[in-house]
Amino acid sequence: MSIKFAKRAAGQILNRGESSIRINQNSLQDAAKAITKEDVRALISNGGIYAIPAKHNVSMNSKTLRKKRSEGRRRGKGRRRGTSNARWK
Repeated sequence: MSIKFAKRAAGQILNRGESSIRINQNSLQDAAKAITKEDVRALISNGGIYAIPAKHNVSMNSKTLRKKRSEGRRRGKGRRRGTSNARWK
């Protein structure tokens, strides 16, 4: 049997995409034999299936903009889109 199901089920369990799921070389045969999500959960707990860490690409520019906006800058009339009713919380 193929490991396609194991990768798809592991992606659902770990809330990640299938492309970020990796299967250990030693656990390939076990992953191919897995037919239920419980089998996949057991492989995840053993370390046979894991997800690579997610990338966090945060630019410095967005951090500085967020800081200025929290101070009240860049909130003038020229920046506003929408009525005051739409913007009011």
